[in-house]
Amino acid sequence: MNITKSILGFALLLCCVLFTGCNSDDDTPLTFYGDEYSVRVGVNEGIPFTGGTNDLSVKVANPYLLEASISQLKGLVVTGKAVGRTSIAVSDNGVTPAVNKTLKVNVVPMNLAFVVTDNQSGYSIFNAGNGIFLAKEGSDYKFYVVERNSSLDKIYAKGTYSFSVESGRPYITMNFLDQGQSKSVKFSLDSTPLGLLSILQRYLDPETLKDFKNDNASSDGQYLMMSEVEASSKYIRAIFSPVYVLPPSVFGI
Repeated sequence: MNITKSILGFALLLCCVLFTGCNSDDDTPLTFYGDEYSVRVGVNEGIPFTGGTNDLSVKVANPYLLEASISQLKGLVVTGKAVGRTSIAVSDNGVTPAVNKTLKVNVVPMNLAFVVTDNQSGYSIFNAGNGIFLAKEGSDYKFYVVERNSSLDKIYAKGTYSFSVESGRPYITMNFLDQGQSKSVKFSLDSTPLGLLSILQRYLDPETLKDFKNDNASSDGQYLMMSEVEASSKYIRAIFSPVYVLPPSVFGI
């Protein structure tokens, strides 16, 4: 996983920033960068394209799974509603004959990606460069680890996690195997920025994290800071990387 490719602002999730067409010239044919995409349940995301006219129409094959629309900024905005596979038909009606594009879309469970930049925990699965994905699959909370420079469908390690709030302080407990041994480790999230904690609350666990108070953290920033409760000198630092989304094969879709 390449950290330099992954640094996007919180606005991608909080403000639903759109990927817009790079060329407003109506003489340029409507073109997408691929024909298959993965989007997450509950998140407004953008699918980039170039060219085309202002007379575009969109139709989702299964609107139970996905919503899609064209914004005034010339972006295709999609929102996952339920897990599954569907397709989007995009037509440019401003040219003759009309240009029609069909995109395959995989709607996957909510998952948020973090790329480890510093591992002082001693747990090898969290080595620097590895990606940690916190996923919510219905009522199940699972995390997946992808090794540095590996494809996203090759899961290196996985486990379960849960959030808790004690005296207003947020924690995450992770259960996993490391070098063949079972581990259950509780980490403090006290040094995680408030903005990032709010994202964890909104997209992963609104109920448990609703009462957190974090006076020790800065108001902004993109780093997940997890300090081991039993030894605060052991910590994991990972940058929030919303550009990464786990593929459907990880979830058996």
